[in-house]
Amino acid sequence: MRGNLNIIYFILSLFLISIFSTCVVAEKPLSGLLTPDTEAILDRSSSISYSADGNILAVAYEKEVYLYHSLTRNELEISPLILPNMGNDIITSVEFSIDSSNQGDGYLLVGRESIQANTPAISIYDLSSNWAHSYVDDGTDVTSIITIAGDNSFAYATVLADGSEYILEYSFSDLDEPIRSIKTEHDSKISCLDYDEQRDVFISGSSGMIVLDLANGQSEEYSEPGVAIYDCKFSKNGEYAWSSEGDGVKIRDANHEFLQSLTLPNSVNAKKIIFDDDENRLHILTNEYGNSISTYEANGSWDKIENIIFGHEVVDLDINPETGDVATSTYSKYIAIYSDSWVDSRISGSNTNDLDHDGIDDQDDEDRDGDGILNQFDTVCESTTPCNLVADMDFVRNVEVEVNERNLVISESIFFSIQFSESLRLIAAESVDEDGYIEPEERMLMNNAFCSKIDEGALSESWYGLVAFDNNSLIAGTDSVIFSCDGLTNLAHDSKERIKLSWSISYELVNEVNNNYTLTFSAPPELGYGMPSNLVHSYPIMLKVTDPAIKSYSIENWFDTTGSFQLEFVGEEEKNKIEINTLIKYLKYTSFVLFAIAGIFITGLLILRYRNRFKIEDYSSNKKTPPKSKRSPPKDSKTKDTKARDSKKYPYYNPGRRAEGDWNYGDDGGYYYSETYTDYKKASDSLKKPKVRKIKVDPKASKMEVEKPSRRRIVRKKNKENKKIDKTLVDEQNKDNYEDDIADSTEEKIENLVSDEEETKVEINEEKMIEKLGLGINNLANEEDKKSNETDHSEDEMMDKALDKFFT
Repeated sequence: MRGNLNIIYFILSLFLISIFSTCVVAEKPLSGLLTPDTEAILDRSSSISYSADGNILAVAYEKEVYLYHSLTRNELEISPLILPNMGNDIITSVEFSIDSSNQGDGYLLVGRESIQANTPAISIYDLSSNWAHSYVDDGTDVTSIITIAGDNSFAYATVLADGSEYILEYSFSDLDEPIRSIKTEHDSKISCLDYDEQRDVFISGSSGMIVLDLANGQSEEYSEPGVAIYDCKFSKNGEYAWSSEGDGVKIRDANHEFLQSLTLPNSVNAKKIIFDDDENRLHILTNEYGNSISTYEANGSWDKIENIIFGHEVVDLDINPETGDVATSTYSKYIAIYSDSWVDSRISGSNTNDLDHDGIDDQDDEDRDGDGILNQFDTVCESTTPCNLVADMDFVRNVEVEVNERNLVISESIFFSIQFSESLRLIAAESVDEDGYIEPEERMLMNNAFCSKIDEGALSESWYGLVAFDNNSLIAGTDSVIFSCDGLTNLAHDSKERIKLSWSISYELVNEVNNNYTLTFSAPPELGYGMPSNLVHSYPIMLKVTDPAIKSYSIENWFDTTGSFQLEFVGEEEKNKIEINTLIKYLKYTSFVLFAIAGIFITGLLILRYRNRFKIEDYSSNKKTPPKSKRSPPKDSKTKDTKARDSKKYPYYNPGRRAEGDWNYGDDGGYYYSETYTDYKKASDSLKKPKVRKIKVDPKASKMEVEKPSRRRIVRKKNKENKKIDKTLVDEQNKDNYEDDIADSTEEKIENLVSDEEETKVEINEEKMIEKLGLGINNLANEEDKKSNETDHSEDEMMDKALDKFFT
């Protein structure tokens, strides 16, 4: 989680810096990675120094010093320098004298840790005598060495036996005794040292203090309590500057007057200061963007004019005084060289025997076909021609041109060799955390380092005139150009693929492209405009031209010597455009038709709705009941209390409504079937129970089986009673009020039926009891009744079902 927060903070810092600071795009891309030609395991490079003529580069590796020729980038025959009497010592610094050259002039001074008293503090190599070695043994842990031209001497800062910090000056011709020994005011290790030869002033810094030891023996001190001092330097004009932790760079003139303070963003520190006396510039190595070197004008304006982003850890760096190339040591065995002017010494002016057009004769070219695969490894291909003469078009420089409406987009991709890809991954993995893994922050730093080198202006100018339309053109100016960099792909630490770097640029066209046009291509440009041209081949080129709406072209082996050629794009014929007046008329008549259809449709819906209309009250729960009759029902002789019976109210539901609101009292009074029913049980329970006669019976005869009365007889009896009741009602009621009387008499029928049924059951039980007891009933009649009961059994079941259906 903490790592993710660090990444977020880092991204925010990059964003803020890009907004509030002036960042100048560098012109020096990564030009090469140097590595010692040895089978020994080397941990990392540390101190680094160019000779005065810029032809020799010295790099320290713990106990050895490797030497390279700056032009050929090959190791010198004398390399490496193995220091004698090293024991457990390590190298702390290297420095060439100001008169050194590869012609055998000058000296190379190597500072040593010198833990033991009898071991050398500085090893001195004389270039004029074939790198003869000598040394001085005064002091320990020498990290700051300077050379003084006028006296042909050198000075260094160290601690002596009394525990004090000293500045010792020795002559190259006499290493036995120092020319002078200055006891400084520092109470901690001296971290930086420089000398103003014109004014004979030493400047030195330690934790929290800057001291100037003047020629008259006096000193000038500047205190910064508790703050680490990283570096301090003089310019040729006597101006001096020092950098401190968290406080940027402070600059004063020769009279110790304040000149300028270079403020750096938070958490950004200046680790090294270099005054370029020839160009009057100030270079500062900072940990901004991972690590970068910023260049300022030293003519009084102190404007920032250049910034080189490295994207990896930088232990030390030096600038070639002749070419301006920047060499950096890393947390690995590799030395990174940044240059825009270095030319391989093998390049000649003749291309008669140069397959990949890189200027190197094929006999000396390690990669003849220019696909990034060394000749000794380029053995797999599908051609009968030797594979090192047939380029793999998937890994050469790829250029894609796409025409899309009003834009012309050009994309370019280059592929680093397998060897360089492995080296770059190792450097990237040690940029932030030395764990061997490429973290997201490290990947972002490396992508930013490569993309920041590309000069958008130079890129736009290089490709602007190479693609031309027959009926269109590109809009000039930076406002119509959009640049984007995709960065590095396949940068993962465990990847075995070749790393690819891609960018794209979009030009705006004057007119939108049509379906018939011709593109004309001129000779392609060489790699430049901030691209790492020394690491990949410019030719051959795999060209792909595409119009997504029409077709695509693929051209292999596009070289700088290829003449101009044309590509035709012919699409389908465009249909004639409809005139505006015709379109208006069409829409007008179409709208009329649509409105007419819509009107017919809506009318049909209304008619259907009217025919299928209904009233809400027909489906509501508040059903209308038939009106009450004004006439009273006829009195029943069997009912003793008719008034009490009429006062009873029996609930019934939904007797049904006839058409047009009329009620049929005859049918409606009969309570025909509906979704609800009359509660007959409640009505029957309200009637009085008939009285039962008590008779004496024989106990033995009571055990005999009692015959179940026939339900059929009961039903027949009920039918007879119903006929009598109906006849009586018809006679007693008036024809004018017939419909009203039917409804009232129906209620009496139900009550009479219920009472008759109870009386019938009682009479049947009495008859059966008498028969069982032998009172006037013979056995023969019983057998006949029994047979008739069996015969009517099936009919009883059918009647039971019909009655159940009727009552339910």
